[in-house]
Amino acid sequence: MKLMIVLIFLVMTIVIAGCSLPKTTDTTKTATGAVGQVSSEVSNVDEVQKDLSTSDMDNVDKDLAGIDW
Repeated sequence: MKLMIVLIFLVMTIVIAGCSLPKTTDTTKTATGAVGQVSSEVSNVDEVQKDLSTSDMDNVDKDLAGIDW
């Protein structure tokens, strides 16, 4: 008898959890946040280009030619 009560309680818990409404989000706040994030990431592109520049490699040939092998 106790087992039946526990099983009924377990089934009711699963049904209630499965039938609960999904949490909705406000799309305007989410979209605004996403636009702001993309905008800040795009502004960081200039910094990345400076970090990846090959201007230091221009003088490598001259430096290697000056080394006495």
